[in-house]
Amino acid sequence: MKKKKHWYDYLWIWAILYFALGFFNILFAWFGMIDFLLPLGIAIFGGNKFFCNHLCGRGQLFSKLGGDLKCSRNKPTPRWMSSKWFRYGFLIFFLTMFGNMVFQTYLVGAGALGIKPMITLKEGEIFSSGLARNRIKSMKKVVDMTKNYLDEIDAKPGEYNFCIGYGYDYDEAVRFREMIKDLIKERLGIDEIGIYQIGATIGVHTGPYPLGVGIIKKAEV
Repeated sequence: MKKKKHWYDYLWIWAILYFALGFFNILFAWFGMIDFLLPLGIAIFGGNKFFCNHLCGRGQLFSKLGGDLKCSRNKPTPRWMSSKWFRYGFLIFFLTMFGNMVFQTYLVGAGALGIKPMITLKEGEIFSSGLARNRIKSMKKVVDMTKNYLDEIDAKPGEYNFCIGYGYDYDEAVRFREMIKDLIKERLGIDEIGIYQIGATIGVHTGPYPLGVGIIKKAEV
């Protein structure tokens, strides 16, 4: 007898849409909160795994790929994947990713409310550098942070490369260059400041309208 189809049997389509839309605009990160909060809510208040068993679009998508499209080798699940240390380890990983998603969604929401989060990428790690109440104040704060950093590293003319990064608003980047050009000319001896678009790797941490500076020490040859 053929199994009756339910509406939630087609949620694998939602998974494809969700993944695809994220490539076009970071604002679709709001949808990610659904896939993170809903299973936690059902598990905490319902005391069951109904989401995992019926509503997980990603699980359905993998089932489609492995079963219907024969992408799986159909071998038994390794025993270590059902062990306690793996399950708790994966739970920690999931909660870490959930926390990261909350932070990214907060950045997107803060942009909509006019609150401008400040972040610093240093030696491959991202740090919070506070908040600013509007765009102009955030730009002035970046100038102040740049001055303080140049003082901290005791930068000398000719030792560092400098550029400005932006997301969608090139004109704003040009205006910001006017605000910071005197400081950079005085401290680094750079007359022409390059402006470059920020890529997706950093963009996922900033939303669609980031604005910032890059300071890289020149290699000693």
